[in-house]
Amino acid sequence: MKRIFVFLIAASVFLSFCGCGLYEKEYVSVKDYEPSDTSQSSAGEMAVVANYSGLKRTLLALVRAGTEKDRIVFEDSYPGDVSEDLSSACWEIRTQNALCAYCVENISYDTSYLVTHYEADISVTYAPGFDVSSVITSSYITGVSRYILESYNGNRPRTVLLISNGSYSADEISELCLSTYRDNPLSCISKPQIEVNLFSGSGHEKLYEINMNYQLQPEEILAGKEKLESFDYSAIGIPEDSSDEYTAFYILKYLHDTVEFVQDPGHSSAFSALIEKKADSEGLAMAYVALCKNFGIECEAVEGQKNWDDHFWNIVGIEGENFHVDVSASYESDDLSKYFLANDSNLWGSYRWDTSSYPSCSASVSFDIPEETPPPEETVPTEETEG
Repeated sequence: MKRIFVFLIAASVFLSFCGCGLYEKEYVSVKDYEPSDTSQSSAGEMAVVANYSGLKRTLLALVRAGTEKDRIVFEDSYPGDVSEDLSSACWEIRTQNALCAYCVENISYDTSYLVTHYEADISVTYAPGFDVSSVITSSYITGVSRYILESYNGNRPRTVLLISNGSYSADEISELCLSTYRDNPLSCISKPQIEVNLFSGSGHEKLYEINMNYQLQPEEILAGKEKLESFDYSAIGIPEDSSDEYTAFYILKYLHDTVEFVQDPGHSSAFSALIEKKADSEGLAMAYVALCKNFGIECEAVEGQKNWDDHFWNIVGIEGENFHVDVSASYESDDLSKYFLANDSNLWGSYRWDTSSYPSCSASVSFDIPEETPPPEETVPTEETEG
């Protein structure tokens, strides 16, 4: 009897190890708990949150990653009410965060309790067409002109800037876009129409949605830029070894001789002057900027008034001094030097501009127009020379 009892015990132990014994049993793998970093979450990884601030950071991380669905885990020691905190956190980041205010239409969740802790399945609905990879992030507004210029050069109709410490208004960003275009007149073949939408939250973070209307079809823009790229700068006729002073004059003369001056807002770009050969004062000023910069001369367009009418001209930097140059005024007289390398006092009275926005021009210079070199006479063969 004792042998039978021992045999039965041994058999039961053996069968239990084989998994096909006298009874069924579940096996649970147990390992030490390692807390997750509650400040970050990414798609495909289950985030663990320990408190309310960690919950908000995790939800925001999902939006920054463009995640539509994910699951988050609440630690078993989570101090708050999970459902109430989820509701509050979703509302807060949607209304008090710049990025979420811009792109998130809704955040929904479904909670479940698993023995010791809560889990929540999160679903984020984004605005139609939103692409998180298109959002440009920067700590400060400094340097964003580079991103705007990249959009101009790429003919992109929209740029989204997320600035951690943003202080600019929508109008100020619009002005920045316009000044970037005027500093780079060959970036667009027509002046873009700018619309800026501002989204902000409870902190310093701001999001700027910049919509750029180039007023032309994409194929027209590409064809126009190809023409600008093939522009022949040698046609300006600048003699070799010319100083900046005389180079600036020859550029003025070239525009005066080759471009028809028109009072038409439809001809307000460098493209209008250089390619279409028709331009108003703005178009001439933009072309002058483009040509001066090509030859290494500092130049900017000035927006102001002349005789109470809206008017554009330029300020150039020559040997450390600044001077006014008005290309369109050169059409009023045969004296091309009348409004070339002028100072502030020369213009006061008939001209008005925001002096705080442009460098002062206080220097005086005496400039002599170079004599035109007559073209070489064509040699006509004679009977003797034909010999």
